[in-house]
Amino acid sequence: MSESLLAVENNPATVLRARRLQKRYGANLVLQHIDLDIAEGEVLCLIGPSGSGKSTLLRLLATLESPDSGVIFFQNTPLGLVEKNGRVYAAPEKIIRQQRDRIGFVFQQFNLFPHLTVLQNVMLAPQLQGQRREAEEKARALLARVGLAHKADEWPGSLSGGQQQRVAIARALARDPALILFDEPTSALDPELVNEVLAVMTDLASTGITMVVATHEMQFARRVASHVAFLDQGHIVEYGLPQQVLDAPQQARTRAFLQQISSLRNEVADV
Repeated sequence: MSESLLAVENNPATVLRARRLQKRYGANLVLQHIDLDIAEGEVLCLIGPSGSGKSTLLRLLATLESPDSGVIFFQNTPLGLVEKNGRVYAAPEKIIRQQRDRIGFVFQQFNLFPHLTVLQNVMLAPQLQGQRREAEEKARALLARVGLAHKADEWPGSLSGGQQQRVAIARALARDPALILFDEPTSALDPELVNEVLAVMTDLASTGITMVVATHEMQFARRVASHVAFLDQGHIVEYGLPQQVLDAPQQARTRAFLQQISSLRNEVADV
């Protein structure tokens, strides 16, 4: 890690900045030279085929994994890195946890704790930060926000997939995050349950929270995204406003992907 890589211009309006990210699993280079700037209040949608690197990129942004090279700045502070005496080192776990606490993550498969009630799942983070009564009040308010106040005392396994994902969103919000990452949050849902999750996400976007969303839901991206990035084979192939990337893509690979997605949607609609 070179020192110059940490010398990135501070910008209070930029929540997250990635520079020259690379990530490899064995011989497979899954991310190559990724550069991103995400402003406060922006909704960035990541699109691309399976295996293009979207989930890996989100895991790096969440500090769930570390890049092999490159650097990520979150609120103008390097994620997972510290500088001392002119050299760059991995940050202590305590610092990484503090950074991670300001970043919410919503997984494909919900990842709720099955032995805890819905309310207890959402209470986990705020309970660590304050009194139990305050944590419960906050959790109930968040469940109401996602339309699930009446499910507070139920077990996650008794809920539909869409309801479980809405609980997962409430749990992510309980951290009071400056950024929420969504890893294809509707991919595990039956088609009739997708819209209830997208409605909650659309409402969140309208409140100005910064979001990065890996998704195959092109209508959501067209309606909600500030910018869209198309990834393929670990590269950002195309980046821009949604009307440019989704309606007038410049790259042949982007056009082929969007045509394939459209064809699949039409096939499902005809069934």
